[in-house]
Amino acid sequence: MKNHLSSVIYHLLLAVAPCLLFSGCERPALYSYQSVAADGWWCTDTLRFETDNLTANKTYVLRAGVRCNNSYAFQNLWLVVERRVPSEENHRDTLQLLLTDDRTLDFSSGSIVHEKEQTIGTFRVRQSQQPIELLVYHVMEEQLLKGVEEVGVQVTLSGE
Repeated sequence: MKNHLSSVIYHLLLAVAPCLLFSGCERPALYSYQSVAADGWWCTDTLRFETDNLTANKTYVLRAGVRCNNSYAFQNLWLVVERRVPSEENHRDTLQLLLTDDRTLDFSSGSIVHEKEQTIGTFRVRQSQQPIELLVYHVMEEQLLKGVEEVGVQVTLSGE
């Protein structure tokens, strides 16, 4: 009887534990990177991201990220992230990503890859504001940037 009860409790814990572990974890509403053209990223090349699964009357955190290889010639990258929301004025944020401190080794190519993500800010979603479009482009003096591989955005529910 004792072995049977222990077995039932053990199997119950195995079934319930993953639910408890992951119930507090909030998946990002949007987490996406887009590849930049192999010949470089022109200042006129705008990357577009869209999300339509945000919950109304909630606050979200917006982050931007970039991945560059070691042929990127600068220590920073200036980006503009524009948030377009139906029936509302567009909102633009300009941010500087410093790429000197975040490096990882890409074992497939043997090159150094700079990867940096940075929080831009928060925004609140109203009922009639879907879908939300995010546009990302660079505002560096150099019009064609070589070495930028991917640019991304992340939208997650704020902990408020």
